[in-house]
Amino acid sequence: MIKNEQSWPIELYLVRARPEGKKGTYVAPFRKNGQHLTKSLGTRRREAAVQKAKTLEAQLESGTLAVAQAKVTLDQAIAEFLAAKEIEGLAQKSAQKYRGELNTLLAFASDGMSATFSNLMKHFSRLIVNIVAS
Repeated sequence: MIKNEQSWPIELYLVRARPEGKKGTYVAPFRKNGQHLTKSLGTRRREAAVQKAKTLEAQLESGTLAVAQAKVTLDQAIAEFLAAKEIEGLAQKSAQKYRGELNTLLAFASDGMSATFSNLMKHFSRLIVNIVAS
């Protein structure tokens, strides 16, 4: 079955604005480097959303659009933190204390009990008290 030509959506650009959510804020789904992304256009007005979508497409074509970094795991964050502290010249004893407390935090977080925010905050407060006390 062939549809009427006028009923087909005419896609002149890669980014298309569409309303989403309870308030109808426009978003722009698009692909970059094979990854599906969605960016909020921050408006509920159609005309402004179309203009922002065209700007977004121009940024995509020119390669100036910055995409958020991938999430960092707790293990990676701890390793990067300790490496930064070593570069800053942290004392060996302090680095050893940091490493011990952060490894405790890592074990706690991987235990499955850290699903509740209050449990994680209890551990952080204990961690801070131990670091300040030493």
